[in-house]
Amino acid sequence: MTRQYDLEKDLREAEAIVAGLENYLRSEPLYGSVGGGFSFQRMPALTVGALELRLRRLGLLASDRARALQAQRDAVHEEWPLHYRRKLEREAHSRLDTMGRYLQDMAGEPAQAARNWQPELLRRSIVEELRRVMARAGRHEETLEAKARRTDALLLTIADQPCDFLWDPQLEAVYPPADFPWLYRRPRA
Repeated sequence: MTRQYDLEKDLREAEAIVAGLENYLRSEPLYGSVGGGFSFQRMPALTVGALELRLRRLGLLASDRARALQAQRDAVHEEWPLHYRRKLEREAHSRLDTMGRYLQDMAGEPAQAARNWQPELLRRSIVEELRRVMARAGRHEETLEAKARRTDALLLTIADQPCDFLWDPQLEAVYPPADFPWLYRRPRA
């Protein structure tokens, strides 16, 4: 995530992810590929979390196109609920595991952490979207919740400097500080 949010890019990426969602859910890899060939546009990896992150932003910022994408996602989810849940849970664990290793390496190295902080903010925000989907479905996995608490403790210890919202200001309403505190803190450079 860069400081400059591009609504149209988010819509294009969400459309591409939704278009490949059903095949992705039926496949084994956790991180799928968006599109079917060579492309000069950088696209995100196809994951449930990448889609949920975009749909949340688009739902609060966009219009009919966003609602249509949510309806398409819902239809695929209804057809493949177990596959959707399994991918979602695997992704949440994978992202938290990756973050945990990185943050342990960065403990005591705030200047180094500051140089590579944006990917961690995005990773943790995606995990939060996945946790919210699980909560809406009435799913609670204590192992995942414990992992999230440990990760957040490390994250907020390293990011010990309160600051203004770290992403584009037009997204600030989507990510309130009470729910996304890591987007309002940074490591001491």
